[in-house]
Formats: sequence, structure tokens, C-alpha cells
Amino acid sequence: MMKFQWVVSVILLAVAVAMAGESGLRKVVVTDADWSFAISLMTELESSGKKATIGDQGESFGILQIQNGYLGDALDWARRNSEDPHASAVLFWDKKLGGLTAERLLEAPSTVPYNIVRCYMVRWAGKAPTLEWVLRIHNGGPFDQEDPVHWRKKTNRHVKRARDLLTRN
Repeated sequence: MMKFQWVVSVILLAVAVAMAGESGLRKVVVTDADWSFAISLMTELESSGKKATIGDQGESFGILQIQNGYLGDALDWARRNSEDPHASAVLFWDKKLGGLTAERLLEAPSTVPYNIVRCYMVRWAGKAPTLEWVLRIHNGGPFDQEDPVHWRKKTNRHVKRARDLLTRN
């Protein structure tokens, strides 16, 4: 995504969060029209838009810092929901690259991680999650019903960085 588009996306998200007040990220619901804004924010948080980013001691790859477990969950959902356009796109690239792995995301167009995140989020966050829920699930995995306090604590830093980024812009 071009820098200008990212700036516009972040400004629109910042306005939505500001309008929602103190609990902004908890109140902004991510609808179909908002996914590009949400993923733009996640891209800035994860890699500052640098496609070749490798993080988490070599476990996370690409602009959205996707790990193999995350990718596996998204592919599993995509295979069961191949009629979904995002699933279809993920399956196309899985076949074209001879099997998607997190490492191969460095070779794939930037639309591939976008579609992987969409599949993962529909699987774990539902159809209309809040922005905070999306950020927490992307960073910390599916909600941990066994230990929700630990899950929330391990994702707090990510959510705080998002709030800081949105209030800075």
C-alpha cells in the first residue's frame, strides 16, 4: 500500500477512535469496509510496512509478521470456506507457491498476507469484531478461555502501541 493510502487509512481510523472516546479501540467495530484500515494499522505496528521483515527470533515473517501456526489456521479455514473471496485468494497462492509457509510470504504479493489475516480473523474473531479484539487476536492468537487474564496482559502492549500510533497521527 502506498504511503499516502496508509496515512489516509490511519487518519480515518484515528477519527473513528477519537469519536468513540476513551475506550475507542473497544468501540470501533471492524466491518467489511474497515478491514483495509485495520490491516494498515496492523502493518505499521508489525513492520512499518517493510515487506522483508523477519521478527520474533525468526518465527514471524512479512509485513504482518505472520507465523506458521497463524498461517495454518488461516489455510484450514480457507480450505473449508473456499467460496469466500479471501479464502480463494489464499488457496490460489498456496497452490502457486507450492505450499504457503510463513517464510514464503516474503516472496508473495502484499495482498496475500492481507487475505491470510482476513481468513484468520473470520475464524477467530467473527464477522464484526472490534478493532481492539482484532489487534489482540492478531498479536496473541485466539482468545484463551483457560487464562483470559494472561491473554489480555500479553496483548496489552500491542493495543497500547496502536492507541499511541493513532493519537500521534
